[in-house]
Amino acid sequence: MGRFVGATNSIGKPLASLRALPQQRVYFHWIRPKVQLHAKRFLLPVWPAGHRGKLLQPDQRGICILLTPGRRTVAHSGKPHLSTLSSFSALHSPEKGDYRHPTGSRIAIPPVPVSSRGKPMRRIIPLLFSIVLILSSCELFYDEPVAGDVYAILVGLDYQNNTSQDNLQGTLNDADELHIVLDSLAEQTDSDYFGYRFRQEGLSYTSEVNYLIGTTTVNAYPSITNIEKAIEALVGATDESDLILFSYSGHGGEDGSIALAKTSSSDGEYFYDVQNLLDHFKKVNGRKLIILDTCYSGLSLPVNPGSTNTVLGSSIDDWYAKYWENSSYELPDIYVLTASADTESYEVDLDSSKSVKHMHGAFTAALLEALGWSHPHSANISTVEPSTPPAARGSTLTVDALYAYSKNYIEGLPDISLHWNLFSLSDYIQHPLVSGGAMDMVLFRF
Repeated sequence: MGRFVGATNSIGKPLASLRALPQQRVYFHWIRPKVQLHAKRFLLPVWPAGHRGKLLQPDQRGICILLTPGRRTVAHSGKPHLSTLSSFSALHSPEKGDYRHPTGSRIAIPPVPVSSRGKPMRRIIPLLFSIVLILSSCELFYDEPVAGDVYAILVGLDYQNNTSQDNLQGTLNDADELHIVLDSLAEQTDSDYFGYRFRQEGLSYTSEVNYLIGTTTVNAYPSITNIEKAIEALVGATDESDLILFSYSGHGGEDGSIALAKTSSSDGEYFYDVQNLLDHFKKVNGRKLIILDTCYSGLSLPVNPGSTNTVLGSSIDDWYAKYWENSSYELPDIYVLTASADTESYEVDLDSSKSVKHMHGAFTAALLEALGWSHPHSANISTVEPSTPPAARGSTLTVDALYAYSKNYIEGLPDISLHWNLFSLSDYIQHPLVSGGAMDMVLFRF
């Protein structure tokens, strides 16, 4: 399990006892070999050497969460004792009843009851009580949203008018079908839906479609200028109760940028820095989710406190250092789901038995399934009704639920070999990333 080597407060001062914790953050230090990690919210099983577990600040009910180096989470009630699960008590020395710092100073922890066989007693009631505390009191969500409107900017490009880029077959399907399923979800939750599809199709450098977004008219051709204009129009059209989604299906640069539409055959300035995109969305009111189904999309994400959006560099230690670089959980302005980290993403034919292909980005195909968009892909999609999202947990659909469902679903897609191993650096691996860290955002309540 590793070796416990001490506890300190936020300025590094050793704590003499855990019986009288001050109302501040406490760091538990462990010596632990590098072990593979499944990271999302409280699922942080282990820390490598030199990294720290966290005891979160108690809320107004006196409840907080201790992330331990075991495979469980320990709830602490704010009282002068720890309510432990087996993963924590397994590290405890029942013979001594305490841990010792390398300096020799004692760090007193109440002894764990021991059975006649010398193993920690497993008491059902304390175990259930701990689980209830964790699930009911410490799950980190945005505050429950007031039902508002749903706005979506959905971008898809086939690149037939761009000889510098390979043509893509599934991107327009991505935008069209996300539009349908989001419209249905908004209807199911009694929300008004405003969907804007920005499609580059064929050889034209403009679109015949214009949208009125708020009070601003925007052409639906997905150039840099039009996309920025559409986002700026949302600033005056939205409020804090609204849900705003942006999806992009297309090529991505090796620096994490996205390839928007050329405005002429000679236009060479069509790659767009995603940081600029995020900066524009920061001005928009409401809950915001950005979906990027593109190669190298994870490289576009800024590292922020408590987020799983970090792209691996040289080792798992780098990932840990970035994940825990700030001891607080911040409320993100924007959540981002990406199709890949520093690798390529893929398209998949979901109806390969038919003479007419039905292509999607593999990541968007997984998201569509998670959102309840399941249909015979040879059918006319205008006649198909989306169903209740299978990714919903009870009556709630969250960003984390979308990520988890999509990750599991894509492994079963036909004719594609994708591996979602967060710690592999192979050139042939695609895996998703999600920002937000321990915080999760509610998208819809049914």
